[in-house]
Amino acid sequence: MGGSTSVAGSSGGALSATGGALGADGGTSSATGSCGEVELLTNGNFDGATHAPWIVQSAQAQPLFLGWADPALAEAGVSPYSLDNLVMLGLADSEVALLSQTVSVPASAISLKVSGFMRIVTNEDTSTVFDRAYAEFVGQPALLAWTNQNANTDWTAFAGSLSAVALQGQSATFRFRVTTDAGAPTSFYFDSVSVVASLCAN
Repeated sequence: MGGSTSVAGSSGGALSATGGALGADGGTSSATGSCGEVELLTNGNFDGATHAPWIVQSAQAQPLFLGWADPALAEAGVSPYSLDNLVMLGLADSEVALLSQTVSVPASAISLKVSGFMRIVTNEDTSTVFDRAYAEFVGQPALLAWTNQNANTDWTAFAGSLSAVALQGQSATFRFRVTTDAGAPTSFYFDSVSVVASLCAN
């Protein structure tokens, strides 16, 4: 299963998941006729000294943002998909890590597409699920889910989409959420993340 992704909660509005990905160019938009697309995330490449406006929480006080020269990345054999930084969630035992950003969903949004690139490095036995990661909007079914069984050796594109009807005209919090057990660690790396709203005027 290395490198695959899965979609959770098809009854709750998850529409699709594909292997493609969009660039993380915060604030860009395109339109055709009365329909178009707009990027909702800011700093989807996790660059800059403060990494704003991302909010991080780690039960084990792990550093979530790592630069290309960080010794921890060299030890793991991982480098950012796009320079200079990436985000790492997990690594520690009994970890609960959250990386979140609140976005404004346009009133004319009909769907939200999340995409990006991920790497998973594990010391767990991949015959059993021990550690989990999710991409989700708070209060909505998980868009994408990975486990230690999805460990891979290179950056892999991911994408998933969700109906925006329940979130139209509201603030919504997108996040990555990772939980690990007390056994061997798994690290979930993400980079070049995008959340695009598809719009159609009424």
